[in-house]
Amino acid sequence: MIPRTAVPISNRELFSSLIATVWAEKYEVTEFEKSLASYLGAKKVYAVNSGRTALYLALKPLNLKLGTGVIVPAYTCAIVFEVILRLGFKANSTNSSCYRP
Repeated sequence: MIPRTAVPISNRELFSSLIATVWAEKYEVTEFEKSLASYLGAKKVYAVNSGRTALYLALKPLNLKLGTGVIVPAYTCAIVFEVILRLGFKANSTNSSCYRP
């Protein structure tokens, strides 16, 4: 049997290391956002970790009325429909470039 060994690090050391890593990454992301905003000439840029969040942040500030139709390609990820429906909009799927409501 292989004997168990203890990791020579305390919980305090482990958590302080984790917190330092998170803060370092936050700083890097903040710097990236500032640089990208400057490059694009935008007031603010938000870096997010998923397409779902990005789509939500793109649609939410449009202040569309509930039930407003949003055209999406028929062949797309299910998450696109989820975000649209969660915001209270109507997802209109189309296969054609000539969409007729």
